[in-house]
Amino acid sequence: MLFLRTDIEATVLRLPGQLFETKENNIISNIYTYKLINKTSEDILDISLKLISHEGIIIIIGDDNFKLKKQNLISGTLFIEIPKSTLKNAKEKIKIGVYSNNKLIETTKTNFLGPRSYR
Repeated sequence: MLFLRTDIEATVLRLPGQLFETKENNIISNIYTYKLINKTSEDILDISLKLISHEGIIIIIGDDNFKLKKQNLISGTLFIEIPKSTLKNAKEKIKIGVYSNNKLIETTKTNFLGPRSYR
């Protein structure tokens, strides 16, 4: 069981009751809360979050390059922005990578809402 345990636990959840927002250039934006838990006995430096499954960006409110102290957690708010043209459904699963010094250390999945398509 210890071999299956990850050093970091990441959770990204859509803010309840919030719909998507359409921005300039047909960019769809959703707002989320995140929580990162460090299960190790060492600080983890230079943490960043990146979209893996879709083209788009993650905008963290506040400092977007932070460290996670040993046996500690951090939480906050972020926006995920994805071009409307790359979305196939009104609700899609997206995959987010947690990186430390540009090395992938954890992944998590969440839902992304967009407009309905009548193709």
